[in-house]
Amino acid sequence: LPIPVTSNHAYVHLRNGSKILTKRAKDWMMEAERIAKRDAKEQHWTLEETRKVVVEVLTYWPDRRTRDCHNGSKLIMDALEGIVYKDDKRALVRYMDYEVDKENPRVELKIYLKEDEEK
Repeated sequence: LPIPVTSNHAYVHLRNGSKILTKRAKDWMMEAERIAKRDAKEQHWTLEETRKVVVEVLTYWPDRRTRDCHNGSKLIMDALEGIVYKDDKRALVRYMDYEVDKENPRVELKIYLKEDEEK
């Protein structure tokens, strides 16, 4: 996926206390959903409705500036809802590492079902 919009830039806070996505965040969500749907279809993934799903995240930044990997996780998890899992409360996000790739900044996700503890 493209690098997500950070939480600091993803929402406009309204006077009534609610918040809405910025245009930039909406555009990112549409692109992320398109990619997730395509990849889920190619990999024969079926929407998980009851089990926990592990989402391993590897981030490739465009430069060496200091950033927080988790700052875009809300958008990532929301984008995968209804495609990878029914509800993102079942998503277990694991940040694995980060690197710099000036030519192709991105977020790579490895998604799999969490094994039951008893097994």
